[in-house]
Amino acid sequence: MNEINITIMTRAITEKKTITLRSEIVERLERIAQEENRNFSNMMETVAINYLKQNDNYAL
Repeated sequence: MNEINITIMTRAITEKKTITLRSEIVERLERIAQEENRNFSNMMETVAINYLKQNDNYAL
């Protein structure tokens, strides 16, 4: 398992969250990043933000 640490900042709150992803997801993102010449860290951050939007009702 791999962890993504992200700090959520809104007008009212600042929270730190840790999201754990299955290794298969991380490996797939790494492969896509290499194939498309994209930044892996940015892709991981996008995954974390989208997850939080869907599951924690954050208005980011």
